[in-house]
Amino acid sequence: MGSIVPRFEPERHSGIPGVSDGVVRYGAEVPFLNAPPTAPPQRIVSLCPSVTETLHFLGAWDRLVGRTRYCVHPKGLVHAVPHVKGTKTPDLPAVFALKPDLVVAVKEENRQEDIDLIVSGGVPLLLLDPNSVEEAAEAARELGDAVDCPMEGELLARRIGAARDRAARAMDPQQKPGVVYLIWSDPLMAVGGGTFIRSMLEAGGMRDLCGERARYPELTADELVALEPDAVLLSSEPFPFKERHRTDLAQSTGLPVERFVLVDGELLSWHGSRTTRGIRYAANLAARLRSAPLPFLDADDLAVPPRGRVW
Repeated sequence: MGSIVPRFEPERHSGIPGVSDGVVRYGAEVPFLNAPPTAPPQRIVSLCPSVTETLHFLGAWDRLVGRTRYCVHPKGLVHAVPHVKGTKTPDLPAVFALKPDLVVAVKEENRQEDIDLIVSGGVPLLLLDPNSVEEAAEAARELGDAVDCPMEGELLARRIGAARDRAARAMDPQQKPGVVYLIWSDPLMAVGGGTFIRSMLEAGGMRDLCGERARYPELTADELVALEPDAVLLSSEPFPFKERHRTDLAQSTGLPVERFVLVDGELLSWHGSRTTRGIRYAANLAARLRSAPLPFLDADDLAVPPRGRVW
């Protein structure tokens, strides 16, 4: 593997705040909502599951002192870290009691009122807001810089870019399957434009048939049928679609049951260290929908059943 360079290269970024005399200063160009920590953080609280997992990849795990109850990865390690309740309902007194010198939140996952209260309490807070594969790569850099792991953040960003580029070479632009990605059952809710999941589907070589609608549109059964999807992807989260939901949706829409495919929501919606795996997974899914060879023979989905069940 080639050498890994720091995000800030003085010869390329002379005059940029954070770079002086060839020395990279901590916290340069990181989008903190308030004043950044005065030193690399030693007590980090993560309010998003994908951030918690990514902190492990970056090498900052030993500095994580708090997480949400929905932070379930990395398995075998995460349960030793105290939780501060949920992403939408964090226990703010518990957060402050942990005496964090950095809280990491995500705009899509956390409520603005909770973010405001943390900031007003004087705790440095990093707010990430990735809504595309490209923005996920940038968020990896931002998180790496914020926790004083810039080289690891750059490595992750480059891995995301490499997976995206390889998937792009494998896809057939003339045969992109049209899909509807459902995240909720009652009412039916799909993924629309401006979302990270839509970007992941497109990076894998699929067309999001709700892509012209606002972020998470509601659909009736008739509207779903009218979209004429090649596949309806049933995510494992936030609503945990199961085999029985395939049958129920086939009956309510009249579409063949084989058209409904259970998919791994973590791989397709978690930005960060899981994104490279998610792109491979999405590319293989697109290939199966068009009966093409799988572009990623090392992807996570190879051990699960074929089309019609879980991919």
